[in-house]
Amino acid sequence: MSDPPYDSAFPASGPEHWLLLGVCGAGVSNLCHLLRAHHVLVTGSDSDAVRLQHWAETHRTQAPGSALRPLATMNWQQLDDCELSRFSRIVHSVAIPDHLPLLARGRSAGCRIQSLPEALGDFCRGSTQVCVAGTHGKTTTSGMLWWLLQNSGLATGRYIGGEFQLSSQPAHAVRPARMVLESCEYRDSFLTLSPELAILTGIEQDHLDWFAAPGAAEGSFEQFLSRLPTSGVCVVNADCSAAVTVAARVNRRIVGVGQAGQQGADSAAGTWTYAALSDSGQPLSATGRLRQDVLLWHCSGEQVRVRLSVPGRHNAANAAMAVAAGVELGLSPSQAAAALADFPGMQRRLEHRGVWRGADFFDDYAHHPTAVEAVLSTLRSCFPGRRILAVFEPHQCSRLRGLMSAFAGALSLADESYVLPALRVREMAAPEEALGLSRQLVRLIRNGHGQAKIAADLDHVAVTLDHVVRPGDIVVTLGAGRTDTIHDQINRRIQRDSAA
Repeated sequence: MSDPPYDSAFPASGPEHWLLLGVCGAGVSNLCHLLRAHHVLVTGSDSDAVRLQHWAETHRTQAPGSALRPLATMNWQQLDDCELSRFSRIVHSVAIPDHLPLLARGRSAGCRIQSLPEALGDFCRGSTQVCVAGTHGKTTTSGMLWWLLQNSGLATGRYIGGEFQLSSQPAHAVRPARMVLESCEYRDSFLTLSPELAILTGIEQDHLDWFAAPGAAEGSFEQFLSRLPTSGVCVVNADCSAAVTVAARVNRRIVGVGQAGQQGADSAAGTWTYAALSDSGQPLSATGRLRQDVLLWHCSGEQVRVRLSVPGRHNAANAAMAVAAGVELGLSPSQAAAALADFPGMQRRLEHRGVWRGADFFDDYAHHPTAVEAVLSTLRSCFPGRRILAVFEPHQCSRLRGLMSAFAGALSLADESYVLPALRVREMAAPEEALGLSRQLVRLIRNGHGQAKIAADLDHVAVTLDHVVRPGDIVVTLGAGRTDTIHDQINRRIQRDSAA
C-alpha cells in the first residue's frame, strides 16, 4: 500500500490548548501522548483526584530523545472554578455523558467539544490507517504490529490502549504517514476511523450495556469493515465463525489466519496457519517473561518460525495475525517474524509483577470469560503442579450478569479465587447489586466444586494474601479496574518490612 502525505487536522504548534476529560483511562491517556508528541498543549483531568495525581507522576516522564509539551493536570473540583475559555477544545471519554454540565459550560465558553472517537478520527485524517478490532487481543495485536513495523524500518504512529512492558515507552513518531490504531467497538467508537487494512481478532458477546440485542455487535463490526476501500484488506481470525461471516459480507479481500487442526484454518478463509510449538513448562527468563515458539506457514508453502517472549495460545494467534498484516504492508514473513523476537509484551497482559514469599505474581487486564480462561490456562500450562490463586474484579454489573456461567467456568480453572464486588462503571447500579452479583458468582464456582471466596475490597485482598500465599504459588490479579494496585500495596509492604 502506498503512503499518502500526512495531513492531520491537529496543528503542529500554535495556540491550541486541549482539555482531556477522563485522562486516566487508557484511551484518553494515549490520545494525550499523541497530542504532546505533536506539540499540542494539554491539560488532563479526571474525576478521581488521587488517581489523577498518580497518573500524572507516571506519565510526566518521557522516552529519551523525545520532545513532548509539558503536561498539566486539574481535578474536576478545580475545573469548577476554572475559566474554560482558556481551552480551544475539550475532549471527553465515551464513559462521560454528553449532558455533563462541564461540557455545557465549555460550549458556552466557545470550546469545541468532541468525544474521544471524534478527536481520534480528526488526528488520523490523511494517514494510512491500520486498524485492529475485535472482542479480544486488540491491545497486544496492535502492540505487536506496531513493534514489528517500527523495528523493520517502517516509521509508524500508534494509538494503543496500553503500554509496553518497558521502563520508558518508545517515542511517538511525529506526523507519521501510517498509524496502527486499536479500534474499539464500544458505542461504535471505531466508526470514526477509515481503515486501509483491518485486523479482526474475533467477535464474541460483550459490552452488554451497548450491544443488548442479538447480532448488534456483528452489525457494528460489519459497518466498520465496510469503511475499508474496495482495495482494502481484512486480516481475520479464521477460527472465529462470526468474524469470518462478517468479513465475508463486506466483499473485501480476506486474509485468514487460523490455528492448525481447527476447522476454520482449513477453510477457504485460511491464508495463514499457525501452531504454538512450546507454550508449556517454560521457566521465567531473567526479565520475568515467559517464552514460546510459533510456527507460521502460508498457503503457498512458505514457512517461518516466530520466537515470542509472551506465552499462551491466544498470544500465538495475536502474533500470527500481526505477522500476516505486516506482510500485507510490505514486509517479508522472515522480516516480520524477526522483528517480533524482542517484543516486550504489554503492561497488564500476563505481566510478571515480581516475587513475594517465593510466589510469582502476575497481572492481567482480563475482564471477559474467554480472556480469563486464556490467562488461567496459560499459567496452568506454563507452571504445571503449582497452586494458582486468582483475584478477580468483575467489570460492570451488566457483563457479569449476562456472562455469569461463563465467568464461573473460567475462574474454576484456578485453585482458589477471590472475587471483589463488581466495578460499577458506565451504568446505574447500586453497591448492593454489585456485591450480590459477585456473591452469586462465588456460589456458582463452589457449586461446580471450585474454591472461591468473596473479598470486600482491595485492602481485604492484600490482607488475605498476606495469610494464604505460600512459596511456589502463582498469584494473578484479573480485571479492567483496579486489581493491579494490589501489587503496589504488596511492594509497599515489602519496603516497610525491609526498613524494619
